[in-house]
Amino acid sequence: MIFGTSSAGTQNLGEMQNVGWETTIGYQVKSGGFSHRIRLNIADAKNKVTDFGGKEQITQGEETWNIIREGEALGSYYGYKSAGFFQSQEEIARSALPVGAIVQPGDVKYVDTDGNGVINELDRRVLGNAFPRYTFGFTYDIAWKGFDFNILIQGVGKRLQQIRGEMSEPFHHLYWVSTMFEHQLDFWTPDNPDATLPRLATDGPSRQNNYQKIGTDIILYDMAYLRVKNIRLGYTLPKKIFAKAGISKAHISANVQNPFTFSKNSWADPESTNFGNNMGGRSGVGGFYLRGNYPLLRYYGVSIDLEF
Repeated sequence: MIFGTSSAGTQNLGEMQNVGWETTIGYQVKSGGFSHRIRLNIADAKNKVTDFGGKEQITQGEETWNIIREGEALGSYYGYKSAGFFQSQEEIARSALPVGAIVQPGDVKYVDTDGNGVINELDRRVLGNAFPRYTFGFTYDIAWKGFDFNILIQGVGKRLQQIRGEMSEPFHHLYWVSTMFEHQLDFWTPDNPDATLPRLATDGPSRQNNYQKIGTDIILYDMAYLRVKNIRLGYTLPKKIFAKAGISKAHISANVQNPFTFSKNSWADPESTNFGNNMGGRSGVGGFYLRGNYPLLRYYGVSIDLEF
């Protein structure tokens, strides 16, 4: 029995299954004075909750909702599926609407998945999960007459990420400073009906009931990416230059880190996450948002290595 609280404490219960594979391919060759070395690795893994006592657990952090359910990945995203935005009052009149919401053109149109004529908690569905799929890395080294070059590329072939707050919502509510970023300029207007964001609206019940406080796939982004992680170019100086100084080897190099990232949503770092190490607790209040996503640094450096 549990006394003094209305909810049970955290318990180490349930079972999960993680299945995956990994492969590495390497190749080395020398030709015409050049020495090449190539290495490619790729891996994939799937997660699934296999036993949770026949129950499920739904947690909410403002717009971010997660579920633990047997047969689904741990902490899967949960909420309402969207079908674009309402374009007219006539479309609103013939559609299922969120209970208690005052809907206007430009608001999110949700899918009535159970067909009961209203949008309520019975319409929520699993929207996906944040586990990365098809992680890969590629390195290439080449050397020729004292010169050496190295490049490291990494990425993820498939990954979903819910991004809430300032990062996804223009003029996010309740903060002393409200901002609107360049990537948020594609919002709905009668002249821009195919926008990626709903209409601009002041903070209040209408806005919150329509999309601000509702777990939905409109804040679910494709965060697959390819990143050039590091490029380095070096040169080993001839030994005779420093022989009298007792230096056996002198190598000078220049490198740059994170010079290029290719992603559908380049305004957010695709390596960021709104989960802790256990995939069960979010690393920020209500999930990943601007103030918890420090800008990625691009680093340029020069180094000199001496061996005596």
